[in-house]
Amino acid sequence: MNTRFSKKKEALEFGRRGTILFFTVLFFSLFLIGNLYFLQVIRGDFYREQAEHQYLGYTGRLFNRGTIFFQSKSSGGLIVAAGQRRGWKLIVNAQKVTREDLRKMYPLLKKFSYPKSFEETWEFLMKLRRNGNRYYELVERIDQVEEDELRNTTKVLDSFSFDPDMWRSYPYQESAAQTIGFLANGDDGVYRGRYGLERFYDSILERKDESLYENFFVLLFRGLKEGGGVFKEGDVITTIDSEIQLALDKQLNMIHTKWDSQLTGGIVVNPQNGEVLAIDAVPSFNPNSFSRFSLYRFRNPLVSNRYEFGSVMKPVVMAIALDNKIVNADTSYFDKGSVRVGKHTIWNFDRRGRGWVTMQDVLNQSLNTGMAFVSDKIPKSVFREYFTRYGFIEKSGIDLPGDVEGLTKNLKSPRDVEFANMSFGQGIAVSPIVFVKAFSALAHEGVTIQPHIMKTIRYTSGVEQNMEIKEGVRVLTEKTAGEISRMLVNVFDSYHGGKWKFPHYRIAAKTGTAQLPKKEGGYDETKHLHSFVAYFPAYQPRYLVFLFTVDPKGVKYSSQTLIEPFRTLARFLINYSQIPPDR
Repeated sequence: MNTRFSKKKEALEFGRRGTILFFTVLFFSLFLIGNLYFLQVIRGDFYREQAEHQYLGYTGRLFNRGTIFFQSKSSGGLIVAAGQRRGWKLIVNAQKVTREDLRKMYPLLKKFSYPKSFEETWEFLMKLRRNGNRYYELVERIDQVEEDELRNTTKVLDSFSFDPDMWRSYPYQESAAQTIGFLANGDDGVYRGRYGLERFYDSILERKDESLYENFFVLLFRGLKEGGGVFKEGDVITTIDSEIQLALDKQLNMIHTKWDSQLTGGIVVNPQNGEVLAIDAVPSFNPNSFSRFSLYRFRNPLVSNRYEFGSVMKPVVMAIALDNKIVNADTSYFDKGSVRVGKHTIWNFDRRGRGWVTMQDVLNQSLNTGMAFVSDKIPKSVFREYFTRYGFIEKSGIDLPGDVEGLTKNLKSPRDVEFANMSFGQGIAVSPIVFVKAFSALAHEGVTIQPHIMKTIRYTSGVEQNMEIKEGVRVLTEKTAGEISRMLVNVFDSYHGGKWKFPHYRIAAKTGTAQLPKKEGGYDETKHLHSFVAYFPAYQPRYLVFLFTVDPKGVKYSSQTLIEPFRTLARFLINYSQIPPDR
């Protein structure tokens, strides 16, 4: 009986071990098949190209990095915004080259902006020879057309040869350059992303150096050794629409040039989900040749600079009063053109009084005295609470480096004048993207959006990771958001006596003109920042657009500089997206 039980136990134990062995073999088989597929199919072209284009046994490594993509609604596909460009590099064999060989090649080297003199080059090659070194890269990043001329010369010079080369390329040049960024050697000597998306997603975009002669079985089992490291490498697909981006850039450049501004910027977002569809500032730089530009141009002013934006802040504060039933659109007050707040006098922009006016008039005519009237009725604790929920005191959370929180210390002040100033956009400075996030609450049924640029990461393993959109903060009731939107439609319809309104579309909008602060304190009455914000269609908006320009010359009000460019951009967006009329 015991013998039969023992044999049965042994059989069960043998079966259990067999099952474990079977699943272990199955796991390793699936793992090897997956890695074989990765090496032969997904990365097959890369390794074949390395194998097919080796010359003189040179063992240099090819540059490799993930791609950053824009999107295109019209083509329905992806557009490379930062990718690899293929070409050649000219290699010299220091052990074989003669002085006469170099003399024949040197005139062509100078055509490629080769920096060293003939004698410097020869002495350097002889030093390499004495040290036993063989190969040296004379010229990199040679295009196919340029290569033909060089190759004809090297046919009879076996001390020179070509090797495949790849380098980072930015097809859109200055467009969205501060958002994309570039690659460069830093103080740490490491070549990596230094600004923009290149920096923010550097760990995803970078690739480990892979030599042609790296053992195939090392590659095959690499995933086990590194804990699945290949899953950390990928391409970044952005929310930026290439055609909207170019349309925005056209208007920004026009504004900047026409008014000789210090800086001009703009953002287009989807106010329903926070996708940044276009974002840029001028002057910009070309990341293909970034070393030719001043360092200050690399900084992204849309996320890293803070400004006092002026009257575009008025709807934000008016919405607080509406939400707390302190005022409504028809609430009136008597406008004398100025109002005393403590020891300070606040004036309207033109120092004129209008008599009895409503809150709708306050927005339509951008009356500072009216906003002082409103802010005086909002308890300071309520004011602080709403500004916190709007997100003014924190960073926007956008996936770009240099994101800064607002300068909002005046919120802690007990003085009435600070709150009166903030109600019309002075005494509080925020970045453009922080302002857009806050203003989105008016467009998005009272809830802020989370602005973001990454839409999807496509890993080299084939796995895709979509942006996890964070739930926004409810700032206003849906009813309040609808009412402030109605009031802002009235504002836009009233501009220029109604001549700028869109007959078939409701546009909710507000202009802003703010004096620029002086370094020594106070404000410069001769220099201004112009801003303009709008969303449309007003009640189910597809787009939120924010434009601003710093120190435009020969003009005072933003209605003169920004409304017409906005109208041009809005017409493009309406046609591009085929938005049906809403009135």
